[in-house]
Amino acid sequence: MGADPRTLFLSIMLILAVMGLAQLAFYRLRPREHYFGYWSLANFTCMGAVLLLSFRGRTPPLWIIAATNTLIVLAWGWCWCGCRVFSGRRPRLRALMIFTVVFFAILVIPSPISEQLSCRLLVLSAAIEFLVLATGREVLSVARREHLACAWMMSIMAGCIATVIAARGCWGALALQPGVLLTQQLLGVLVFPSIIIVLALNMGLTLMVAERMRNVLVRAADRDELTQVLNRRGFKAELWRLLGHGNQATPGAVVLIDLDHFKATNDTLGHAAGDRLLRCLAEAVSGQLRTGDAVGRMGGDEFAVALAGVNSSQAAEIAERLRAAYVAAAASISPEISPTMSTGVAMISPDDRSINDLISRADKALYEAKAAGRDTAVFWSESPRAVA
Repeated sequence: MGADPRTLFLSIMLILAVMGLAQLAFYRLRPREHYFGYWSLANFTCMGAVLLLSFRGRTPPLWIIAATNTLIVLAWGWCWCGCRVFSGRRPRLRALMIFTVVFFAILVIPSPISEQLSCRLLVLSAAIEFLVLATGREVLSVARREHLACAWMMSIMAGCIATVIAARGCWGALALQPGVLLTQQLLGVLVFPSIIIVLALNMGLTLMVAERMRNVLVRAADRDELTQVLNRRGFKAELWRLLGHGNQATPGAVVLIDLDHFKATNDTLGHAAGDRLLRCLAEAVSGQLRTGDAVGRMGGDEFAVALAGVNSSQAAEIAERLRAAYVAAAASISPEISPTMSTGVAMISPDDRSINDLISRADKALYEAKAAGRDTAVFWSESPRAVA
């Protein structure tokens, strides 16, 4: 090993200190994100273990050896707890403490395991292996649920780390003879892979958090805060996707929805009742849509629905179904109101030069539905006609 072992220890400690301080700073900025705190604690705990490794003597007391290895195991345990919190689960602190105490007792009580380097290395590798696989399992659940590319990368990385640790443990058990002392040079051989592991693990965790935050911001930018359906921007983007990225030969339709006498409801029952009606409409419409359809709030009490792969009769049928679902769901909000809604339906036309043309024709049909007495749906073709 060409590098001086103390240089390796110093490099690892600097990496752990920088990453630990960075995660602690993030935790101070976002105190509800407790996984930052656990990961920061993992880095600082591992830094303490490396410090003991670098300054211990040629024949250190048994309790120092046990303490050093226990800190390494505890650091992996904090990492596991942080990943559990990141995946939305509670950290199993009691289980981790019991596991750590048992591990320390195995190493500190005089026995063939504690007195032989090969046995200690094998036990340490088994303990870390267990925690690494548990961490990978938590990250894998996040990857499957949230489809985070960095979480998939982290789960693969956990498998690679587990393989390296298992190989190192087996090598120690087979190559190190009883009575061999852990010299600084041998420490360097064992510790060198830890530089890559520490760097890769911390960068992977950071990228995983960054990807989740990015997805949250993207969803927030495309969602209406009150109803949790798409906003105007998000709906137009989804409509563009559903209709084949501008391929106007794709069959489909747009349904514009407007609540009847919504201002009178706000004036009579208050804005809280109006907000409940808007949420009720969003829930009722979302419950009636098929996979691949989309609903968005265009502003105020006006909503829009994108229907992919439908003809005119199917679009008219769905529009009536949406109206009936809202009337049934909103009737329970207050006995003082008789909730109804008007609907305008427009089919995709080869003459549409943009999505705005399609929405404009649906808006004209909606205007005709309002003029016809409300509580109806109007289908726009060459001339508007009522269909419900």
